[in-house]
Amino acid sequence: MANKKRFYNYEKDTTEIYVEVKKMEVVTVRNVTDLLVEHRYWKDSNGELWGDFDNPMENVYADFHAYRKKVGYMEPSEIKQLRKKLNLSTRSFADKIGISYTTLSNIENNHIIQNSYQNVLFSWSLEFYELMCSLPKSTANGGNRSIESFPTIEEYKKYLGYLSSNDIRTIRKKLNLDIRTFSKKLGISPATLDEIENNHKVQNKYQEILFEWANKFYEIYGYLPSKDDTELKRRYM
Repeated sequence: MANKKRFYNYEKDTTEIYVEVKKMEVVTVRNVTDLLVEHRYWKDSNGELWGDFDNPMENVYADFHAYRKKVGYMEPSEIKQLRKKLNLSTRSFADKIGISYTTLSNIENNHIIQNSYQNVLFSWSLEFYELMCSLPKSTANGGNRSIESFPTIEEYKKYLGYLSSNDIRTIRKKLNLDIRTFSKKLGISPATLDEIENNHKVQNKYQEILFEWANKFYEIYGYLPSKDDTELKRRYM
């Protein structure tokens, strides 16, 4: 027997009994075009389907969950749980992984889906938690001077405490990875990595964190953690 619920419909300015209807629908989220997701609707007396009036984002969240499961991304609840295990505030965790407080807050509250490099940062944070119950200390010290005040990109990187282009290339070669494979594991584009390695641009903070952590994993394991490694650890969070 179908569930029924009384709702106030603000569009129609009426209150009536609605009947629950569940439908399997194919949706597109980012580059995934074939997600089959169960959506829930509520049918009014005229047969028209409506989303849940008390939880209007319900079907969107179902799409987000299906996408994360399909591509192997961590769930918002897992990210929040990890941050709390690391004993970090939202602001502190965001700073340590090189993303903004607003972005991390939106991801944790399921308002947006993390992108590929952000998911790498979360996954690697989980790896470090399992290894040392903390995150590695970054060599980056920041600074408020602009790149224009330095004679070369490398001088600016030294000022920021960032790895040099040669350092990054050396890390990649120690890992025995080509640019395309290394960039995929970092969640950044091959073109971006190529520009950084050839000293055509300065890495931003999250990219610096990724490079530093890649080097740390080389020192510990001799390789970078795979998605399967992270998936196994997620099961025991």
